[in-house]
Amino acid sequence: MSSISNTFFSKYAVRWMCMILLLSTNVVLNAQKNSKNNSKNTPSFDKAVLVPEEIKRKCADIPFENRIKVRVAKFSRSTSGTEGVDINNFSTMLSNALFEVDCYRVMAMQKDTTDSGSDIETETEKPQIVATGEITEYSHTTNTTTALATKKTKYIAKLGFVLQIKNPVTQEILFSKSFNKEGLAESNSVSVNVRVPGFGNQNVGSTSEQPVQSAYFDAIEKGILDAVTYLIDNQAKIKELLKGTAGSNNKTSILVSNATYPKLLEIEQAIKTAPGVQKVDKTFASGIGKMTIIHAGSMDELVNVIVTKLGTVVDVTGMEESKITLQVK
Repeated sequence: MSSISNTFFSKYAVRWMCMILLLSTNVVLNAQKNSKNNSKNTPSFDKAVLVPEEIKRKCADIPFENRIKVRVAKFSRSTSGTEGVDINNFSTMLSNALFEVDCYRVMAMQKDTTDSGSDIETETEKPQIVATGEITEYSHTTNTTTALATKKTKYIAKLGFVLQIKNPVTQEILFSKSFNKEGLAESNSVSVNVRVPGFGNQNVGSTSEQPVQSAYFDAIEKGILDAVTYLIDNQAKIKELLKGTAGSNNKTSILVSNATYPKLLEIEQAIKTAPGVQKVDKTFASGIGKMTIIHAGSMDELVNVIVTKLGTVVDVTGMEESKITLQVK
């Protein structure tokens, strides 16, 4: 009888243990599946930032031709914790958010932190400013509390970055601003217990989530929205700083006929006194002088200087888009 009882008990014990094993395996696999589907321990910048309408409305009245041309270049990193993260997407998210607000003309083809737009052949399509920067903090902490069978974990992600606005020609930093943001997310973990006759309550696993990435994205979204708002609010200052620099992107060609080299030098010296002139390049051959002027002012301002200072030397024989024609008297 004792042998029969032991055999009976052993059969059911094995069955219950098999059930426990199957349950625990299923719970663990489901938890792993949810973890992979919902988030990763190492987050990535791979979502679009939704720009609120109140921010978009700030630029509603800015004509397209008056918008500053900007390119967002790759951000660098000066902190640990981002080694496994493709931070190129941070630039993409900022670029996309700037495009949404219609305040800037957003250029494509971001490459690196020194990107000056040299890959673009058309002068008028080069960026006037480059937005770049450095990620200075990228970390998270957790705070766990337990009540009955439920474990609640709060994730606090911290993101710090410095946004820099540069003149793409001179690499001069026009603006530099530090941003520090925190993102929050929570997860619940519930212990799963099964009552087994003869064994009591058995813990077969737990269900949980890993919302670290959600916390990071919360911080990233807040940081990018603050950066976009900052760039919107400082448009006038950026335009003012671009005046008189090569980053203003005005380029005018001058063709001088019936010229001599001394006359060409005289014309060059007069043009250099025009408002916002940064650079004058010239060539001379067979009585024809060619000049290229990089300047912040208008073409009319160049012509006014020529007529005022060189009226006895040259005649203005033509004016068209980005080109002036002169003839030496």
